[in-house]
Amino acid sequence: MKNIFQFIGTLILVLVSIPAILWLAKTFLYADVLERWSGRDVEGGLAVRFANWYDLLVAFGRAPTHWLQGLGFNAFSMVTTAGSKEEYPHNMFVEVFAEEGLVMFTLLVVILIRCFRDGLWLFRRFLDDPVHRASVSCLIALTIYYFLIANKQANLWGNGMMFMFLCMLSRLRRRTEIEDLETGFVPEAFHESAGETDEGPFEPGQLVGGMAR
Repeated sequence: MKNIFQFIGTLILVLVSIPAILWLAKTFLYADVLERWSGRDVEGGLAVRFANWYDLLVAFGRAPTHWLQGLGFNAFSMVTTAGSKEEYPHNMFVEVFAEEGLVMFTLLVVILIRCFRDGLWLFRRFLDDPVHRASVSCLIALTIYYFLIANKQANLWGNGMMFMFLCMLSRLRRRTEIEDLETGFVPEAFHESAGETDEGPFEPGQLVGGMAR
């Protein structure tokens, strides 16, 4: 019965909060801010972005000699059919793939995969530590937020915050591994997974993340 009442209470709170949030938004935000989220504006924004990606990818596909090194930074401004209205393609992956080429695109994917694994490792490492787990979760959430923003607005060089948080994730994992190595600490979460990390099973003295346990 307690769970049922909690569910009903939560449902009522959500139903009351939604109109309250909408009222606050209409009261304190400018009209053009809310208009950006109207169905018409969202549909129009998506159409423009798809056109941007198409322009850049078509230009890239027509220049096989540039596939490795790319068309060059800010090449989008030369190939877009939108003219001065659009200064960048609004998608980091498309931008790096076409403007910086396959080599840099591969490097970007490797960096993102490595940082994803670092974030997952950190979360598992502090699974039994509520304080540090909350801090790591906030760091991961901010990284994901800026990653999503990087694929919505600004060009590659305008998304320094995303790369800063990626560096923080990797650096934090390395520092945590060093501290664990010095203290001989093995997190309970790694015991529960039969002594496996994202690097594979480990034993005392085995290299994990480039350092011996």
